[in-house]
Amino acid sequence: CSAVQEAYRRHFYTLTGLLLALTLIKFHLFLLAPLALLASRRWRMLGGYVTGALALLAVSLGLSGWSGLQSYAALRRSKAPATLSPSPERMMGVNAVLANFGVHWLPATLALSGIVAALALASAVTDTSGWRWLWAAVAGSLLISPHTYQYDAAALLVPGLLAVFQN
Repeated sequence: CSAVQEAYRRHFYTLTGLLLALTLIKFHLFLLAPLALLASRRWRMLGGYVTGALALLAVSLGLSGWSGLQSYAALRRSKAPATLSPSPERMMGVNAVLANFGVHWLPATLALSGIVAALALASAVTDTSGWRWLWAAVAGSLLISPHTYQYDAAALLVPGLLAVFQN
């Protein structure tokens, strides 16, 4: 995120998007970032992001092939590995809040997630010159992802500092 900020400060918007694509290594923490780029009409950054994402996909496919991608998709869909989500009540998303209230109803999770996403994207539309859009996108992503631990909140540090100290 620091490199993203420096590229943006120097008006290298395509490079900014390319660097932001590196967040795909922990994609569930940055789910709303590309949508925020789209909502705020940051076309060059979005183009860099998409280019970076496609390059990362090509590298991933080159290293593991289609079978590796299929294995990963099967792992993410599987309910068997309890270590991936040992306790929903101990996560930090909207589904964790609902689980702590004993609510396990998909429409409620989707509704709350939709509200969080809408608020994050509204920030992207209204914050055209600062960094609140990125902080809101990361915070929103943490809240809507079904798989976030407390240590994942560290992803908020750099975007949060940028939102506070950079215009």
